[in-house]
Amino acid sequence: MVKMVAQARLSKAVRQRVPRAAGQDIGPGKRVLIYREIPQKWEGPFMVAGSDGKLVWPNVNYILKLFSVDKVELYKPPIRPATVDEGPSAAEADTTTKAPGLAVADPSSTLTAGATDPTGDRTGTVAVNVADGISAAGAFVNSLSRQIGHVSLSRHRAAPYDEKERSSTSMTEVLEPGDPRASIPGMEAAKQAEADGLKRRGVWTKVLEESVPAKANILGARLVNEIKEPNTNAAQYKERYVAQSCGDKDKPFIVPNLSTLRQSPTKVIVSTSAALGWRLFSHDVNQAYHQSKDAMARELYVRVRKRDAKYFELKAGELLLSRKPLYGIADAGDYWDATFVLHVKEDLGTEPLTGDPALFVKMDGDAPEGILGAHVDDSCMGGNEKFQNLTLATLDKFETKPRVRDDFQFIGVSVWTLLGPPRSFTLDQKVYIDNLSRLSLSVNYEEFVRARAAFAWVAHGRPDLCCSINRAAKVTEALFSEKHVKEINKAIKHAKSTKEMVLSYKPLELESLNLRVYAGASFHSDDDMSSQLGYIVIQCDAADHCHVLTYSRKKARRIVRSIMAGEVYAFADAFNAAYMLKHDLERVENKPLPLVMLTDSKQRFGVITRATYTTEKRLRIDVAAAREAYNRQEISNVGRVKSEHNIADGTTNPGLCPVLEAMMRTGADASPVQQWIIRFNPATSTASDDALPTETRSTTMGPLATVDGRAEPTRSDDGKPGV
Repeated sequence: MVKMVAQARLSKAVRQRVPRAAGQDIGPGKRVLIYREIPQKWEGPFMVAGSDGKLVWPNVNYILKLFSVDKVELYKPPIRPATVDEGPSAAEADTTTKAPGLAVADPSSTLTAGATDPTGDRTGTVAVNVADGISAAGAFVNSLSRQIGHVSLSRHRAAPYDEKERSSTSMTEVLEPGDPRASIPGMEAAKQAEADGLKRRGVWTKVLEESVPAKANILGARLVNEIKEPNTNAAQYKERYVAQSCGDKDKPFIVPNLSTLRQSPTKVIVSTSAALGWRLFSHDVNQAYHQSKDAMARELYVRVRKRDAKYFELKAGELLLSRKPLYGIADAGDYWDATFVLHVKEDLGTEPLTGDPALFVKMDGDAPEGILGAHVDDSCMGGNEKFQNLTLATLDKFETKPRVRDDFQFIGVSVWTLLGPPRSFTLDQKVYIDNLSRLSLSVNYEEFVRARAAFAWVAHGRPDLCCSINRAAKVTEALFSEKHVKEINKAIKHAKSTKEMVLSYKPLELESLNLRVYAGASFHSDDDMSSQLGYIVIQCDAADHCHVLTYSRKKARRIVRSIMAGEVYAFADAFNAAYMLKHDLERVENKPLPLVMLTDSKQRFGVITRATYTTEKRLRIDVAAAREAYNRQEISNVGRVKSEHNIADGTTNPGLCPVLEAMMRTGADASPVQQWIIRFNPATSTASDDALPTETRSTTMGPLATVDGRAEPTRSDDGKPGV
């Protein structure tokens, strides 16, 4: 009977006509035309909110309606040359917001009802209700909660969206080829400004193609069209002339050596500024690569596209010889890095720190004056008034945008200065979270990969989301299923509902500063039975106020054969990261900084602080290294906490971590320590060097690294025992 039913279903499926549009890639965010039987014409374009491959839910006049996939077709915007009277100028460009994620551009550049079919392969007219300048789909899908009642299947419903407050984080939209906005007057002015800037800086010279040597290195290039903060009153048109280095014959032999700031030093800059009472500010260099000091060491020629030749005033048979590096060239960053590093070292008198070569500190004798982090053409700085005046030399030496103080964006994170005194700061990614959208359960693996890559950027300001992000990153095409879509949708929903959770940096008491490091591991917790390692490093004072400096959650690269092994590997990773921070912060703050390691593993705590050994021989090297650091007092103290009080578990275990959430909301670490070691003054102790100190139980954190009767604390980088 079962076999007969299956055969009947197959026979029926074979007889059914397959919609001719079923092969089209029509998914959320696409714009489509809809064919109307009456009056037999194509209408649109309309934004698609959901699709399951055969059915499509477009937004038609703020209502989601259901259509078969063979009744819709992807909308292809017309490509029209711009005229002098078309659209607004670059300075007057503006958009009128009609709904969250839905914007209408200047009426002169928008199709009107009854216009000729822009696709060129249909008859009839097009009724347009959305401008060609509509933004990317993410923001639009987020706004569908008001209109979702018309969707019949709940799995295609979008996420709730509430846009009561906005952050200053700017989003940049890169226009795709063929987008009609690329030819509006504002964009044309930006293209001409980019070409004029290259000419003014002597980036290229014209040469005749017939004079170019045979087998010369000739590259293509194109203008990349971008809109910063699209669909807002602050929208800005930007152009970048980028070389196509895929044709560079020397590229396989070039090893880039550009030093760029990582995300964790940004937190170090903000934390140090809060602790020392400094003011934060930022610089942005215009066309940084083209302001490099050195000329190109090799000959590169650029063949300009015909449609772009007018901006460079090129005639037929002419090429450009690159005198200075263009964006897109493999070694372009090295030229700018050498120029800027020379400037900050010699002109500003700063010194690079050990943990990140792009992080610099300015010292006046033993007193710190400021700290600077460079990420390509952007710089984030904190310092006193003297350092602020000193860095004006950067504005004089390079062509830059005006200095931005207090509130600015840096590497995708918004830096806010709260009203004071005392001065305090926060880091958030609220707008980026607002622009995330949940996925339909019917998405394919490629769409899932794009969504998880966009979601991964949120980890720079949300340690509580690291676990969900890393779990999604390990999903392969073979393992991909509906369960993984539900997991990432749940994480996105949580991020949106808790977007007010930010990293806060309040003033700390300098005399009692110490580093607390929480380490944890999750044994065989993922679908592939792999283990996860995580840690979080915070800087605290005696009142338990804390600053998050860095955190990590990653898959264990080594085979983890036991729970103890995972804890040992996580402890080692945490100590490596914390010790580097300790070394750099002691240079900046010019004072010793106790380092306290905290773990929830009783076994791990025992093998470090007692004369016991693990039976697993593979772990003995890592255990010996940790014990040596403890005996040398590179680790000031080791404490054991309960699992429910281990902040690092929020980065390794799925689900909510109340203690991590409480720390982010209050800016304080109140986790009690169950057990730690009282360390005596080695100068007065009669015990041998190998003897281990006595342990004492406690239920409160207490001043772990400031026990009475010990030797005077010393710096960890002067060859003497630390605290």
